Amino acid sequence: ESNSTIGFAGKRVIQDTIREELPIDFQKAEYLKKHGMIDIVVDRKELKTTLAIIISHLIKNWFMTKLNKLLAKLEDLHPKYIDLSLKRINRLLFDLGNPHLELPKCIHIAGTNGKGSTLNFIKTIMIESNYKVHAYISPHLEKINERFIIANNEISDRKLYENLKYISKINNNKPITFY
Repeated sequence: ESNSTIGFAGKRVIQDTIREELPIDFQKAEYLKKHGMIDIVVDRKELKTTLAIIISHLIKNWFMTKLNKLLAKLEDLHPKYIDLSLKRINRLLFDLGNPHLELPKCIHIAGTNGKGSTLNFIKTIMIESNYKVHAYISPHLEKINERFIIANNEISDRKLYENLKYISKINNNKPITFY
């Protein structure tokens, strides 16, 4: 907060301890911010909102770190040899209770080029027509969340982590294909 005094000991105690003269305002929030000892000075009226934003970023980063570690673990389960069979995915789907059999109606877009553009055209038309669109596309451009669209929205780090953690548990370290 503006003009707050920050510290665990008073000026006199610190000066007696380090045997140096200190600036008059060395424990004031503005002085500490100016000298890089704190990052932000927030007005009391903005404190709740600012803390909520900071906590939200910390939680998101925490999930992103956990998500990246889990993804690395799952990538390690990818066989090092070429096997074009569907045995691994069929086994995992069976172990998960065959969730693919419960999917809503879908459009499968295949081919060498233009899948992303075609998906975006169809998705835009469907959303503008007030439909909820779910989509999966591979590969992703920046982060893996882009692959999973649920009800018109990219999956959150938390939801993706929770789902992949569950799948990882069911998979029990057996070989799987990451992509």
